[in-house]
Amino acid sequence: MERLGRFGEERGIRGFCLTARETVDPDALISSRFFAPHYGIPEDPVTGSVHAALPVWL
Repeated sequence: MERLGRFGEERGIRGFCLTARETVDPDALISSRFFAPHYGIPEDPVTGSVHAALPVWL
């Protein structure tokens, strides 16, 4: 998390939404997580506003 925080600070990025089409759940289409080290949020798996854009990628 420390490296991700530094990466974001150097580039003016405050949050990261990471997705993958491979999942551990066979019924899921994607796996997604949101990280915001700038705000002290190590991981938020259910950030609705970020995940609202995911259907565009499907």
